[in-house]
Amino acid sequence: MAMITCAGCQSEVDGNLDACPQCGLSFLVSSEPVLSSSQLHEIASGQKWVIYSLLFNFIFLVAMILAGDSNLPPFLRGLIYLPLTVLQLFSFCKLGIALRMHPAVIALSCIALMIPCISLIVLLVINQKGIAVLEIAGVKIDFMGARMESLPPIEP
Repeated sequence: MAMITCAGCQSEVDGNLDACPQCGLSFLVSSEPVLSSSQLHEIASGQKWVIYSLLFNFIFLVAMILAGDSNLPPFLRGLIYLPLTVLQLFSFCKLGIALRMHPAVIALSCIALMIPCISLIVLLVINQKGIAVLEIAGVKIDFMGARMESLPPIEP
């Protein structure tokens, strides 16, 4: 059994423990990068945009299902879908860049956003990644995304 000295209380403890039994100091090194407050604000903002995209996408899909085989020409359907696609691309890129995703992953995901039902899955996945990063940073998340008042103030 290897003994180490705790940096918090200077007591000798078992080196196989995850935390000091005396003072509770964790011996584990986090592999998560430390994010600045401005990065957290970027992620929270991008995540909110993705939620708006998800809501509009869902409304569009329900409206198209309810319209069924109406006399709505395909050109008009495409014209209605165009602003939604632009919103999806904008929100995905905003959050993807804030999360420091690889440009190739962002590009491939943007292609997948062009497919109506697949776009929901892509948006849900990146939304979950944003939520995970924000929760690790201690930001409170509610139905419409990060609670902006729980974010740390932006450093000058």
